[in-house]
Amino acid sequence: MFREKIESGRFVLTCEVLTPVEFDRDRLIEELRPLSDLVDGFNLPFCPLGRLRPHPIATALLIKDGLGSEPILHLAARHQTVLGFEATLLFCHSIGIRSILLVSGDPPREGEGNFRLNSIHLLKIASSLNQGISISRRRIPPTEFLLSAAYNPNRPNIGGEHLRLHRKIEAGARVIFTQPVFDPESFQERIRVIPDQIRVIAGLSFLYEPKIAWRLRKFLGIPHSYITRLSGDETGLLLKTARKIRNSVDGFYIISIGRYDRALELIRRLKAEGIV
Repeated sequence: MFREKIESGRFVLTCEVLTPVEFDRDRLIEELRPLSDLVDGFNLPFCPLGRLRPHPIATALLIKDGLGSEPILHLAARHQTVLGFEATLLFCHSIGIRSILLVSGDPPREGEGNFRLNSIHLLKIASSLNQGISISRRRIPPTEFLLSAAYNPNRPNIGGEHLRLHRKIEAGARVIFTQPVFDPESFQERIRVIPDQIRVIAGLSFLYEPKIAWRLRKFLGIPHSYITRLSGDETGLLLKTARKIRNSVDGFYIISIGRYDRALELIRRLKAEGIV
C-alpha cells in the first residue's frame, strides 16, 4: 500500500483515476481491477482543469472498500472555507482515508472560483489537525494524514515555483507529486532543491496526440520539442523518460486521462523492463 511503502522508503507506483460524470460503480471497478494488483495507490484529482466532475471522495470509498486499494485523495483550495475544509478532513479521516494531496486548484470553467485559501493554507490546516489542534485552537483527537503537495518542474519562472515548494514543505508536505516530466535532464536538475527526506513522485502522462498537447500546453508547460515527438510510440517515449529519471525519484505517478488500458500497458512494460 502507498503509505506503508512511502514510510518504509520503498519505490511506489500510483495511477490517476478520473471520477466520471456518469458514475457507474460496477464499470469503474471492472476498469480498475487489473491495475489494483500492480499499483500502490490511486490518485483522485478534484475537478482537474476546472471541469465539473463528482467529488472524488465517492471514488475514494469505491477504491478503498470495493478494491481494497489505497486512495490518494486530492483536495483543492478553490471554494473552500477554513471550517468547511476542516470538516471535510475530519469526514475523510472517519471513513479511513489517510493519504491526501492538497492543491490550490485550477480556475473553474463554470462560475467563479473562491481563492481565499491556497494549497499552503490547506497544508497548515491539515498539519494542525494532525497535531490535534483546530484552527480555532480547539483540542481534538489528532488525525493521521500523510500530506502531499504538487510541484511543477516545467514552469519558466522556476524560482517562484521553488519558493512555493519550500513553503509547502514547511507547512507539512512530506510527499511531492510532480506535474508530468517532459524534459528529464531539466527535471533532474530542478528537483535537486528538494530535501532528501521528502519523497518525490514523478508524473508520467499520456497526451495521445499533438492537438491535445497543444490544448494542455499552458497548464502543464509542455515543451514544443516534446509535442513534435508525440506522433510515434508514446508508451516508448514514457519508458525512455522513466529510465532516465528512475534513480532520481521515489516513485512514478501514471496519468492516462481516463484510458486505463494504456496505463496498464505502460505499467506492465515498466515492470517487464525492470524499471520498477
